Amino acid sequence: MAQNPQQSTDPYTRWIDELLEQNSEVTPAGETIYRGWLTPVPESWLPEWVKDGYNNSLEGLYRQIETGQKAFNVDENYDPNFLEDIGATIISFGQPADMAALAIGGGVGGLALKASTKQAATALIKSGMKKELAELAAVKGAKKFAKKVAFDKKAVRKFVGSKQAGALGFYSFLQNAEVSKLTEGDIDWMGSLEAGTKGAILGRLSGGVSGRIMTSGISPKGKLISPQTLARIPAETAVFGTVSPLLEGSIVRGEGGPRMPTFEDYGHAAGVIVGLGASGALRKNLVNRPWNSVKKYVKGEVKKRELTPSELQKEAEAKAKEEIGKDIWSDGEREVIITKDFTNSDKVHVLDTKVIKDSTGKYKEGESLQVGKNDFFLGAKNEGGELISKPFKRMTIAGKPLKYGKKDSPKDVRSFLKSKIFGLKNKLNVSDIELKNMVDKLLKTEGSESVYQGERLKSGMSKKEFDTQMHHQLLNDLTIRRKTEGIKKEIVKLGGNEVYYHVSALKENHPKIYKALQRIAAIGESAQFQLQSHPVGRKMASLMINTDSSIGALTGKYLTTLESIEIGGRHPGTRRKKTFFDMTEAQALELAKDLERPVPILPYTNQIKKLFSIMYAVAKESGMPIREKIDNYFPHVIKEGVLRNLQKDVDTMINLERVLAKDKLSSEAGIDVLIERMVKSGELSKDISIETKQAIEHLRGQLGSYSLAFESLRKGINSERYTINKHLEKGRELDLPEALLERDARIVIPDYVQRWAKRVEYVKSFGVEGERMFGNINVLQASGFSKEARVLRDTFDSFTNLSETNPARNYRPSTKNFWNSLVNFGIGTKIGAGFATLPNLGQPFISSMLKAGIPRTVYGLFKYATNPEYKKFIKESGAMATSLSVHQLISGYQPSSLTKLGRFAEWMTRYFGLTIPYVAFEGPTLKAVQKKPWQYLTKRIRGQPIVTFQSINRNNQIISAVSGYEAMQVWRKWAKGEGVGGKVDVIPGIANKLRSVENLNQMGLIENYEKHKRDLTNGKITEKEFFKRVNRELDKELASETKQREAIYRFAIDSQLQRNILREPVYFNDPRFRPFILFKRFGYRQFEWIYKNTMQEIKAGNALYVLRLMAGGMVYGPMLNTAKRMYRDALAGQPIFDESYSVTEQIDDFKNIMADMEEQGMSVNNFINSAIKNISIGDLADSFSAIGAFGFVGDVAQAMYDGEQKMIRAGEFLLKPAVVQDMMVGVDTATRFLLDYGDYGFKNSIARMPKTLAPAFGTVARQVARRLWTPGQEETYDKYRRGIIKSDMLDAFLDEDMDKALQLLAAWNRANPDRPFSYNDINWKTMWDKAKRKAEKRLNP
Repeated sequence: MAQNPQQSTDPYTRWIDELLEQNSEVTPAGETIYRGWLTPVPESWLPEWVKDGYNNSLEGLYRQIETGQKAFNVDENYDPNFLEDIGATIISFGQPADMAALAIGGGVGGLALKASTKQAATALIKSGMKKELAELAAVKGAKKFAKKVAFDKKAVRKFVGSKQAGALGFYSFLQNAEVSKLTEGDIDWMGSLEAGTKGAILGRLSGGVSGRIMTSGISPKGKLISPQTLARIPAETAVFGTVSPLLEGSIVRGEGGPRMPTFEDYGHAAGVIVGLGASGALRKNLVNRPWNSVKKYVKGEVKKRELTPSELQKEAEAKAKEEIGKDIWSDGEREVIITKDFTNSDKVHVLDTKVIKDSTGKYKEGESLQVGKNDFFLGAKNEGGELISKPFKRMTIAGKPLKYGKKDSPKDVRSFLKSKIFGLKNKLNVSDIELKNMVDKLLKTEGSESVYQGERLKSGMSKKEFDTQMHHQLLNDLTIRRKTEGIKKEIVKLGGNEVYYHVSALKENHPKIYKALQRIAAIGESAQFQLQSHPVGRKMASLMINTDSSIGALTGKYLTTLESIEIGGRHPGTRRKKTFFDMTEAQALELAKDLERPVPILPYTNQIKKLFSIMYAVAKESGMPIREKIDNYFPHVIKEGVLRNLQKDVDTMINLERVLAKDKLSSEAGIDVLIERMVKSGELSKDISIETKQAIEHLRGQLGSYSLAFESLRKGINSERYTINKHLEKGRELDLPEALLERDARIVIPDYVQRWAKRVEYVKSFGVEGERMFGNINVLQASGFSKEARVLRDTFDSFTNLSETNPARNYRPSTKNFWNSLVNFGIGTKIGAGFATLPNLGQPFISSMLKAGIPRTVYGLFKYATNPEYKKFIKESGAMATSLSVHQLISGYQPSSLTKLGRFAEWMTRYFGLTIPYVAFEGPTLKAVQKKPWQYLTKRIRGQPIVTFQSINRNNQIISAVSGYEAMQVWRKWAKGEGVGGKVDVIPGIANKLRSVENLNQMGLIENYEKHKRDLTNGKITEKEFFKRVNRELDKELASETKQREAIYRFAIDSQLQRNILREPVYFNDPRFRPFILFKRFGYRQFEWIYKNTMQEIKAGNALYVLRLMAGGMVYGPMLNTAKRMYRDALAGQPIFDESYSVTEQIDDFKNIMADMEEQGMSVNNFINSAIKNISIGDLADSFSAIGAFGFVGDVAQAMYDGEQKMIRAGEFLLKPAVVQDMMVGVDTATRFLLDYGDYGFKNSIARMPKTLAPAFGTVARQVARRLWTPGQEETYDKYRRGIIKSDMLDAFLDEDMDKALQLLAAWNRANPDRPFSYNDINWKTMWDKAKRKAEKRLNP
């Protein structure tokens, strides 16, 4: 609520003016007043026009606003002449801040800059230039070079005009804002926007003229000034000087109007044009060139070269060998491919093959099969030498079929192969001596005597030793030679002979410094950003994102199917039928037994069995090497408590005797005796749980020794914890007594479904052993992109959770458990027992609803509540299926339920808040109740979470999934050009349709989007063809319900800021760093999400997005602040000081706005001006910060506005790890207790502890602890807090921010009615004293 500036008659203002006047010329010893580039020049040396130019620059105006004094004293009667006006304007534009503003404006105003560059590259490609060279020329702005090859003149004009429009428009906006602040006491936003618009128009027109001259053919070269510059400056000056007066007057204020240009107008215009040019030249020489040189030296650049002949030969041979490696062999019954190169070594006597087809049914497709070499090529024989199986014949060679004759004896096969060999010999012009040498090499008879048959040199293939295998090897060698030549030509034709490599002078000269800087630079970069530099990195990053969506959708589909299985009966008092997840514990245990019965008893068991059969078939189809199906099957999962004890005991035994960590323990001497002693009679025996002893004894009875039992137990535990799906592939390796296994079907089956879905999609995307991913990592490493290879490997390890078991990325177990315990404690206390649930209520307003639109979301939620089929489909997306989301959202990992603090964190986020307790109607029998009444209570009492962090988070996921689906339908219509949004663009052109396509691409629905967009940019296709291709893909993808579910999942997870390892810095997911970024991840993801989407929508001209964002902040922010205030007051039992912008202040502002509107007239312009006057920047920042709209950046921005104290607290939160803060609370509490003990004694020291200790337990505990503060603590804190608020109020008054000052005053008096601020506290005298202290401080830094 900005007020009118104080009139000069006010005594306070006169005092301040006098003080400033007295000290305006006083400069502290050793201090130099900053005046841009003019700082080192004595003022007496400078002419008046230079001083005037600096005073009117952005730097000079800002200094005047801050200090109340101009940088230079200029005679009030000074009237610059024509040349001095030009010079002053040049000086203004040339200052550092002004240059920066012009540079920023050039980038902002040139959102067309990128498009212009692409158009330029397109023109170069059309002229015949190679694509990469064209893009390089365009991006680097190589205008001289580009013009020689038919540079597109329109692109140049557009480029220059857009850049100059942005630069001058942004500059004019800032300058007008500063002038209005100086002259009127406040910024005239509408007037400044109008000035910016006029500046943009002038810049566009003058820039367009400049572009025409640059493309006119006038020479850009000259000794001092080029002919092009001599032509450009007068032409731009004429346009600027003529149009500028015509744009005078203010439409906003209704003042003035256009006029005819004068001589002075052209003088000012010349100054502007020359100033712009000089500013650009200075920036180029003083900033850009040095910076680019440093960047090139440090960061280096990516170059390319052509492969050498030997490298090209080697690559072509590798591709040829790869083709031959796919050849099919058959013995008449089976078709196989050889998976290992049989030509490499004679030491390998067994061939590894994979079955392609088996007519006998003995072997399954894809099954591995080992065959002896002799048996493979010659056929297997029995002891009597009789042939019992046919030899394998080669059916294809490099993909081409081989047609044998009717006879298939080994001799006939060799004759056939020999004919093929000689045919290739003739085609390749291989000489007789060369062929003989190749045969001798295979026979290992190099240098043997040459034998001739007539005039022809015999090759040696007729020798008995040259067997069938050698015939195949020789055929391979000649085929590779022939294929290699063709492949080499193909590689060159497609440009594959070009290799990209990275060079850096710093890397070559100082590799250690380079490596350290690379690591530092990568700290803030996301994994996805770091992988963009190589096509393989981009491809693998995209694959991981798509796989995650596939896993979520597959999990959601099958858990929804599981949820729909009816178990009989209805919920009391409702018509809703009971389903799988409504089972009691007794029913779940009975289901586990029934699944293992050949003939089920329960009516719904067969539905579960059918689900397992479908899952088995899907897993088999994915290529997973699964075990034989068990008909009566229930997964064997170790109970959580048992697994916890087993893991703890095994770790304890290994820590005591490191030898127990080795493999093949049975070969180690004395191990059986050692384990038996530890378990039975040693000192450790009493520390080992009964479950571990029982497991080891049970396994010893099965396997025969303690060493085998312990090793089996150790491996089984790791498999249970870390294997994605051991049940389908590995069988039951760890057969434990049933008493140690989890038999609750409600726990086991959903977990089994989740593991199964992960494994199925993993195999589909990356291969059984992840070979597709690891192969691409090796490609990056081999091509010199070692940093990208490391990032990809670390990211993939985080994706698969292998990072949790990698010793190189983990602390030792005890240290890791310590940090994880602190993380779990932090989540339980700061999230569960904090105020995090309240802002989480409004999260959709700044994420999913913001992106998709509020009406669409509301419509979707209505359908979700009323349409069962719609609800089922949304659930099948998997957006609500993951149980990992809450903890991974906050800390990046799932707290183990095997630890007490892990269970504490889970319970606090699930139930702490508004949870309604109730008594279950089903539970233990009366007999059980009599024996164990406590068990009765725990089994029968339930809680229905209404407003807890997890319940709200689940509701937000539903909202996001619904909004994603509804938005997808609308965007699909618009992309096809249907509906209002598809036919009427937000801005002229294709922006609205293209925005819809981009949104659908972000949902993973357009696989080849980047290729299509690249083709459009490079001019290979038209806009019409672009949309045709995109819509063809969309039709195909959206025809699949699976793809729709995956798209919904992706939108929901992304908009709800769930863990996304590709969009976060790599170290966020490093187990070593994870504890130290607790609570930082959410702020980072929120800012990253809002920034990305805001820039996309603004670029597309979507004003509704910005309005929704503003509405979300201004509606929910004050409501949230009010709710926090009421909650805090209720917990503390007294009003707590809170200056945040709440509903109360918002209502007052609205009343003031309406009063202004009634007085000035109802119009949009008056509303905007009144809103700007009444709602301060601080109010806006407070509202957006409350709901976390801009993440940690918003918090810092608000703190900067609110003052030093809050800035310190914001910086502390941003930089200090939460786990360290908790530890420091403990240290502080202990220290304070020791100090208080000496002053107050033991009892009173204990009474004073809640104040310092409570913050470690969250906001709720801290506020409740206010009730326990001692009177002395209340008094001390009141004095301290009152002093800070008084200082802040005085600062606000001195800064003429009446709104902030009065808001602080009202907030304090509301919370402290018995000790309010009065006129005696805030009066002219106190303000004078404060101003004097500030002035003295400024004079004596």
